[in-house]
Amino acid sequence: MTPAEQRRADYVAAIGPNTGYYLKHFEDLDAGGPKVGWHWPAFFVTTFWFAYRKMWLPALLNFFWPVISFVIGAILVAFLGVPAGVVIYLLLLLAPSILLPMFANAIYRHHVHRLIAGLRPDIAASSGERHNPACAYCRFSYSTALAGAADSSASSAMPGSASVAIV
Repeated sequence: MTPAEQRRADYVAAIGPNTGYYLKHFEDLDAGGPKVGWHWPAFFVTTFWFAYRKMWLPALLNFFWPVISFVIGAILVAFLGVPAGVVIYLLLLLAPSILLPMFANAIYRHHVHRLIAGLRPDIAASSGERHNPACAYCRFSYSTALAGAADSSASSAMPGSASVAIV
């Protein structure tokens, strides 16, 4: 099997439903196509799209983003004043609604590459997913959540009890 056929088979196995749609976009991205596009399901039901595609951390972050941005906005209003703080708060609140659908295919491709690399370590170095700037937010979020989950489970574990970190 050629490397291109193997990559296609890996994509088909990792994607699941709607393979045709994503396969076309992933192959375009592999060929150096633009990372910016538009994904309507990620626009209308972003949190549910992330959860459906088993990207749990981005789904949780997107679900709680209004609360997180409100807290950040309140702090900004306190320091910058009402007009500037409110404008920045609104930008923080609305930015994911535009940016996530624009980069949804690239973010999902990054997730699929991580799944494939976890199953096939021989392709981890050649996948190119390390150099995907569209997923810097996802990488930061994953690493922060992993560190936080490990820290909280280690500090809250009682002697003689089992602790499980859900990541």
